[in-house]
Amino acid sequence: MRILIVEDELLIALNTQADLEAAGHTVIGIAMTSREAFRQAESGRPDLVLMDVRLAEGNGVEAAQVIHAHWGIVSLFATSYAEKPASTGNAAIGCLRKPYDQRSLVQSIQIVEQVMSGLEPTSPLPSNLELYQRSIAQARPVA
Repeated sequence: MRILIVEDELLIALNTQADLEAAGHTVIGIAMTSREAFRQAESGRPDLVLMDVRLAEGNGVEAAQVIHAHWGIVSLFATSYAEKPASTGNAAIGCLRKPYDQRSLVQSIQIVEQVMSGLEPTSPLPSNLELYQRSIAQARPVA
């Protein structure tokens, strides 16, 4: 799966990139601001955006909505905050709570990939992953 990481803490972003690449995914880039996320989503067209909800420059929820509206790319939120991000429509498929380890990250991406393909998850959800209710047909627009 081609993934864009949007995370303003560089160490977390680099560790996440290493974990995803070790699991066979392609990280198309790391964006630290919503503006960088827009540019990289447009040029790299990832399958999924792993989106930090609170960015130092920009708002992750709003960035996910813009990316979904323009390019049909869904996000998986990543946050250490307990509150559920505001209504996102179909822009986000779920939320992965921080801190996450390699196992829960990789398992969460695998589950998200299955759901985006219209399948039911084949393994239990990690305790720090919440999937949002959505229509499977809306998970990824038909090109």
